Amino acid sequence: NVTRKLIACKKIYAVTAPAFAGQFGENVTIGMVKDAFIKIGFKDLFEAALGADAVTVNEGEELKHRLEKGDKYMTSSCCPAFVSYIEKKHPELCAKISGTVSPMTACGKMLKKMDNDAIVVFIGPCTAKKAEIKTPWVKDAVDYVLTFEEAAALLGAFNIEPENCDDLEVVHASGAGRNFAQGGGLSAALGTMSDEIGMDLKTVCASGAEEVKQLLVKARSNRVDGNFIEGMMCEGGCIGGPGAVVSKKKSRQGLLKYVSSSEEKNIAKNKNLYLFEGLDLNK
Repeated sequence: NVTRKLIACKKIYAVTAPAFAGQFGENVTIGMVKDAFIKIGFKDLFEAALGADAVTVNEGEELKHRLEKGDKYMTSSCCPAFVSYIEKKHPELCAKISGTVSPMTACGKMLKKMDNDAIVVFIGPCTAKKAEIKTPWVKDAVDYVLTFEEAAALLGAFNIEPENCDDLEVVHASGAGRNFAQGGGLSAALGTMSDEIGMDLKTVCASGAEEVKQLLVKARSNRVDGNFIEGMMCEGGCIGGPGAVVSKKKSRQGLLKYVSSSEEKNIAKNKNLYLFEGLDLNK
């Protein structure tokens, strides 16, 4: 279906997860990935990390509001597998889940606002995203999800090698937004915003099924020493996702390089946040 639409439509946009680093070649930049997808018919490519920047701002304000109302803590919502785990195993904690959409969804909303005819394809290491796009708050924002493995196969079908592509300019995300791809990345991003919004932030992070299980058992009995719980079901975060092409170790090395290459480290100072103005980033 995606291939047929590529042939018939010129309004397809890629949204690439920050865990892309190292997936298409050790020295392949986000700009080279953009060129690769443009060569097979995509109109443009955006960093999902840009959506992470916008999500951090929204989630920070949400957390501050909840704490002011008397809530003891809030959990993250960017990992659909983590959210699903809470819903199935700890339904009593559902009210604690952040109502902020995922970075993927934020980018999809931004692109649909920018171009009414946009078809949005998310590319990342996560198979749970395939279920997430069927939820009511995502289905109109993102149309398709491809894993990195599937995306590499698609490029191979068109005989496109990203390492031989040009390094095109992209709409840059912050380093903190790009760092969402590893466990603790969201918490670190919120940390950069805590002074900005006037909040005493204390985070607790878990990645991998066993860590998540143990943390939520504590949360259920109010034994968590923190006011923000970040959960990712893959060990190490998104870089350990099942749809990745390279190992978690190699992916992390690429991610650190990708994060350090950011033009702006601070989310609050990212001039590209204007793209999300007027958008509702709540579920």
